Amino acid sequence: GGSGKQSLSRLAAYACGCEVFEITLTRGYDEASFRDDLKKLYALLGADDKKVMFLFTDAHVADEGFLELINNMLMSGMV
Repeated sequence: GGSGKQSLSRLAAYACGCEVFEITLTRGYDEASFRDDLKKLYALLGADDKKVMFLFTDAHVADEGFLELINNMLMSGMV
């Protein structure tokens, strides 16, 4: 029952030839784990030169610090 935003985002990524990068929350997933995942994302984008869509939903916000990191990423490209 949602509005299909996630499905539409995945379809758009596929149509543009992009990989979908999404974090997987596990027990004990913290800000350090999130930073490690962002490093993997940056490696895909920079070193591997791949087209990637970062899928981040409200369900992925396990810690408020995640939002600050996302904001920094959007503002400056740095984490």
